[in-house]
Amino acid sequence: MKKFYIMNGQNQEGPFEIEQLKLLNIKKDTPIWFQGIENWTTAEKVEDLKSILSINTTPPKFENPIQNNFSTTPPNYYNSSNYNNQNYNSQNDYPKSNLKRNLLIVGVILIGLAIISFLSSSYQSNSYDSEPYNADETQNSAVSAEETERQRINEAITKKNMNFRNNWQSYLTATTNQYQYREIGGIFNLAVIFTNNTDCKMDEIKVNVNYIKDSGGIYKTETVVFYNVLPGTQQTAQAPDSERGTSVELEISQAYSDKMNFYYPSDSGNYKDPYFYKQ
Repeated sequence: MKKFYIMNGQNQEGPFEIEQLKLLNIKKDTPIWFQGIENWTTAEKVEDLKSILSINTTPPKFENPIQNNFSTTPPNYYNSSNYNNQNYNSQNDYPKSNLKRNLLIVGVILIGLAIISFLSSSYQSNSYDSEPYNADETQNSAVSAEETERQRINEAITKKNMNFRNNWQSYLTATTNQYQYREIGGIFNLAVIFTNNTDCKMDEIKVNVNYIKDSGGIYKTETVVFYNVLPGTQQTAQAPDSERGTSVELEISQAYSDKMNFYYPSDSGNYKDPYFYKQ
């Protein structure tokens, strides 16, 4: 599955999956990079992201139907099919009802044209009275929009990192390989595997390895340390052999990430975010 990176002002954020980008509500011009392309591009040029981009809600240009559908002069009745089909022999035979109807149509057209002319004159007058174009205000508006977008992305990242901190046991895990042990006691060829399923680098991780005796008690405890574990990756470290014990239990005793503002087991005093930490 593709992992995407975005530029948040001067800072690079990521990697994100498409579902995570939906939460960030990226725009068409948000800078995007993913493995397989050489340079940064924008979200609107990435086929995989078109389905999550905002749809344009600007209406099309208004065109007055009266102006488009009616002519300013009535058609020549004597060239029409009605005249040929009725086969009148003289102008005096023209039905009075048709004449009234055509005069009514002409009157409606003239009234419509007068209304259009009046509205057009009013619009032009209002346009002349409006304030002149100010380039500085346009530039300030663009800067404000960029700042608002940056704040929105920062808020989304802050919320996501808080979820990682409060539920770190679901994202940070330690497991073992298929180590060897003796029936009479003794463990060897033991490896500890640490997995980082967050979006942030883990700067330091400490895992306690408890060697369990056949009777159930702990024979001894060793600590395995991991450094700079990148997001979405694993690291493996060899654990010391033990002369006694038939099984092991693992426990993450310390976890620290500067980018996530996370440190376990410290307590920030905030019950909603107890592992928040910032130097």
